[in-house]
Amino acid sequence: MKIAITNPPWPGEGYGTRSNIRWPHRRGDKVLTFPIYLAYAVAVLKKVGFKVWGIDAVDKEYSISSFVKEIAKINPEVILMEVSTPSIDYDLETAKKLRENLKSLIVFCGPHASYFHKDLIEKYPYVDVCIRGEFEHAIRDVCIAVNKKKDLTGIAGITY
Repeated sequence: MKIAITNPPWPGEGYGTRSNIRWPHRRGDKVLTFPIYLAYAVAVLKKVGFKVWGIDAVDKEYSISSFVKEIAKINPEVILMEVSTPSIDYDLETAKKLRENLKSLIVFCGPHASYFHKDLIEKYPYVDVCIRGEFEHAIRDVCIAVNKKKDLTGIAGITY
């Protein structure tokens, strides 16, 4: 099974920093932290035996459309997107465009998804799952269930 673990685009002037940052924000210079927690998720999923791509769209300066094209080349069964409150409008637009082009399960993680999980699931049909809190093991469990074509019931820390 193929999985994309992503720091999605944050278009506009400057560079959006959300991964490994307590206060997601935009900055004028390109001093970005390595998305270590997303890398942990990649490692956990690879250890289980999945084919995993880690994509930092902010670092690569992808637009939403170029990001969707890159993800479509992979055609993953699951896409994990780290989202934040300052970037949520772009994150939702990205998820919507992904859903229009792919049949992937779209999973949100990060502080915004942890706090607003019910709202995201109820209002946005293209957001399939929100992981609350730490996400490395929850995304592993979600991917195992998807791979085995099992229901997500009983997976701790998710809203779907």
